[in-house]
Parts: sequence; C-alpha cells; structure tokens
Amino acid sequence: MADKTMNMSNFLMEDYINVLSNFLDRKDVIGYAAARNYRRLADASLDYSKIKSDLLTEYGSPLKDENGNDTNTMAINRSDPNFDEVKSKLELSGNIRHDVTIFTITYEDVINELTGNEILQLDWMIEEASS
Repeated sequence: MADKTMNMSNFLMEDYINVLSNFLDRKDVIGYAAARNYRRLADASLDYSKIKSDLLTEYGSPLKDENGNDTNTMAINRSDPNFDEVKSKLELSGNIRHDVTIFTITYEDVINELTGNEILQLDWMIEEASS
C-alpha cells in the first residue's frame, strides 16, 4: 500500500467517486482504500460539484421515484431546451484537471476478495506489489 499522484479531470474524479461508493461498506483494506480515495477525490472536486449542483438547481427538474415521490435529486433531460447550455457550462469545469494523491492497494489485497468486474472498476488504484 502506498500513495501515488494522478492527474485527473473533474469528470473522471466524479466517475471514480461513483465507483468507490459501491465499496464503502466493506470492512477490509479495500473499504479503507475506497474511503480514503473517496474523501480525497471529493475534496479535490468540491468546486466542480458545487458548480454542477448550482446548474442543476437553476436548470434541472426534481427526479421522482417510481411512486412519483421527490427523490431530492435534480436532473436535466436531454430534451430540455437548456440541455446544451448546461452541458457546455459543465464541460468548462468538468475538463479541468487536478493532481490528486490516491491511496493504492496491491493485487494481492484484492485476489479472492473481488470479482474480475470489481477489480476492473478499481484498477486505477491497484498496483503490483513491490518486491
């Protein structure tokens, strides 16, 4: 286990945060690494998250669940006349890149603990063990 610095866009950090949320309930080194990296990525992309939230609040509509209840989430549909404007504004901040230090684990930490699909999802934070 070690730290490594990666250069990532806000869009990529958002994707990685979503992936990591699936591993936060684990009570092992994988859950620990997921929590540390989730926090680091969330902190690094805080300004982008605020911009996105503000845009969705301004232009979006509340999402409803299957029963028609408000989910407390805002979204904008592709058919919305403001979609292209929102997309353009998001791309400006979403493509900004940052150096983020992530916590890495080794393949030995994940073998027999994760499925192949799960390993592929976390591959960006898994390194070969040093000899």
